Amino acid sequence: MKSDRDGRFDRAAWLTAALDVLARDGQALIRVEKLAAELGVTKGSFYHQFKSRAEFVDALLEFWEEHYTLRMKRQLEASTESPRERLFWIMSAVHSQNLTRYDVAF
Repeated sequence: MKSDRDGRFDRAAWLTAALDVLARDGQALIRVEKLAAELGVTKGSFYHQFKSRAEFVDALLEFWEEHYTLRMKRQLEASTESPRERLFWIMSAVHSQNLTRYDVAF
């Protein structure tokens, strides 16, 4: 995982860890203490990156949107393949990245 120059984990590391917890344990268990323990860092590292839990939740939704929705949308829009091939590509991406693990939580 990436860290900033102060040795704290960057925003992406926190957000990726939160998605792992979300998929495994559900939304209720996305807590600062749990994430810090899983990353092996202090809660202070969290508050270095996020002002509040609310800001973190907003950032998590934006992270998901950018990495799993908009990125795929851009690739599909740039594609010259047939609609059938594009649908197959989406299905393959969902399967290969195991994105269905987030369905219930989101």
